[in-house]
Amino acid sequence: MNLNKTEITKALQTLVEPGSVAELRVIGCKDGNYTANYTGYFDDLEKMAEAATGFDGQAPAVYLTLHKCNPALLARAANRVVKSGKTSVSTSDHDVIKFCWLPIDADAKRPAGISSSESEHAAAIERIREIRKKLLAMGWPEPVAGDSGNGGHLLFKIDLLNTAENVELIKTAILALHQEFTDAAVEIDRTVFNPARIWKLYGTLTKKGDPTTDRPHRRARLLNVPAEIVTVPVEKIKELAAKAKAETPKPAVRSTAAITGDGIDPADWCRKHGLILHHDAGWKDGQKYQLTPCPFNDAHREAIIIKHPSGAVSFKCLHNGCAGKTWQDLREMLEPAALRQPAPKSIEPPKAQLRPSIDPRIDVDKDLSEMFDELAAQERGERITLPLPWRRLSDGSNALKPGTMTILAGPLKTGKSFFAMNIIRHIAERGHSWAYLPLEDDRKAWSWRMLALLAEDYRMINADQEGVKLRADALVTWQERLSGYLRQVTENPRVGVRNSFGETIVPEVTHHRVLGWIARAAKTCRVIVVDPISQIEFKGRDPWAQESEFVRNALGIIGDTDASLILVAHTVKRTGQSASVALTAEDVAGSAMYTRLAHTTILIDACDMREIDVMRTSGGIETVTHDRIVTIAAARNGSASRRQLAYLQDKNKPHFEELGFIAPAKKKGKK
Repeated sequence: MNLNKTEITKALQTLVEPGSVAELRVIGCKDGNYTANYTGYFDDLEKMAEAATGFDGQAPAVYLTLHKCNPALLARAANRVVKSGKTSVSTSDHDVIKFCWLPIDADAKRPAGISSSESEHAAAIERIREIRKKLLAMGWPEPVAGDSGNGGHLLFKIDLLNTAENVELIKTAILALHQEFTDAAVEIDRTVFNPARIWKLYGTLTKKGDPTTDRPHRRARLLNVPAEIVTVPVEKIKELAAKAKAETPKPAVRSTAAITGDGIDPADWCRKHGLILHHDAGWKDGQKYQLTPCPFNDAHREAIIIKHPSGAVSFKCLHNGCAGKTWQDLREMLEPAALRQPAPKSIEPPKAQLRPSIDPRIDVDKDLSEMFDELAAQERGERITLPLPWRRLSDGSNALKPGTMTILAGPLKTGKSFFAMNIIRHIAERGHSWAYLPLEDDRKAWSWRMLALLAEDYRMINADQEGVKLRADALVTWQERLSGYLRQVTENPRVGVRNSFGETIVPEVTHHRVLGWIARAAKTCRVIVVDPISQIEFKGRDPWAQESEFVRNALGIIGDTDASLILVAHTVKRTGQSASVALTAEDVAGSAMYTRLAHTTILIDACDMREIDVMRTSGGIETVTHDRIVTIAAARNGSASRRQLAYLQDKNKPHFEELGFIAPAKKKGKK
């Protein structure tokens, strides 16, 4: 057997939890006259080792994700590797379920883009020995130790959920080690705290720059694996984090550099400072330059410099580890003296740029940086609006935009739940993660409904004796697919449980409980459904205020994630009003805050089978037969607010056919 593959396999067996999914990522692989990146997701470690062995020596380094990923990611590229591009997506922080390791990376200080010398390499290895000794003395268990090829690694086993609090805890603990053990010779990397962190795969060759006699390429390798890998108690991590010293903010440098760019041509400036431009492209009325690698961390392969039409220059690394690094920081690193020179008198910032803000809290650079982040994520296929199963409704509402909330409402027996389940099936078949909280039926009832959707046959939800064989055959056929769906469905918390006295107790479903479920689901899921919100209990003297609190908190949770939240709701019973009168947002039951604060409100209503005129794509009119009307009551991110669509629900299949936008009624006297 290939000795390198043996080492790679051992590393994977050490670092990856059995049965979990991990990403293999190859950066900067030679592809003819160009370089390319590759990614793949594996739950088969043998296949992962085989793939890594194939790339060994073909790229500067081969990496894997350190922490436990959402198992749904396997569907992106199941036990295979694909070339990175617009259709492939790498692991993001939101894709990580929990932290498995606390990583420590000691790297020799040297010019970027070259391997470490023997003395530099030895100094980094010695530094991890010192850190290990200190932490063992603090009562920490024995870590996994590794050689990155240019420096030293320690990996301490941990078991922490991916929450903002735990990210901050790990970040601060690593900062404490950085502050104590970084010196002129060795740097303890303080940026390795993010959940989607990739790590050098031991057993593979590290190729940084050209190999020379004094700076050779070395193979990353495991140095020590304890006989028993023990998890670090969280109290020990907190004890270490408490040793971190508060950091003082960076001193401000001359602001004109950030405002005008001092007349700098980014292309010339990059070449002057030895930065590699991958390509440049027009960006609006300015220019965008892509850097490979990032000047701050050559393991990061995606960074950009933008020259704005105003003359301003901005920098952004698209890796979470360099979050907050700016153009000013880049100049401070590469030409600190130039920043402290008086500004040329001939260069004056546009007066408009110097106008004081009406609100001193406004940070324009931060706003623009976040916009660039969003654009970069969309270019990678992240943070994009997911399509609904129906084109016109999807385009007109833009409902599944990341970080948004949709109200899906209608009267009883109009098919709201099946409508929501059609959405879930659509996004699941495209490899996106989701979660469903049924509050009226239990998981078993939900299962039969989904089986009806998969088998395209309403008879699946019957309980007659004659259809037993039909349902049994369908269950066998769709068993595997259905089991995948059921893993994403939470049991209805209102399902009764028996206590020790044999009494059936029905738990309360408070809005706090549902908010907790939404918060947990939003960490790993792209689409989240609560069905219906009428089953949430709002107690106290002012339930309306509690509903308002619920929807505000739900928006706050979703707004900080890539998730889209769908709340299924009932409409109020119409009294003294014709059923032919169109539903409006005011008909949604409960607090008015649901529809006021939601980004999208979609209403579904039933009607007698009848004909109606709809708009053709060409602009003409077509008469169709329909029994459902779907109203886009509000679409903050869409273009079709207050427009209605005609639908036909199949009487045999739980499907909804979209027929078109309802044409405006003809005015009397006009043909």
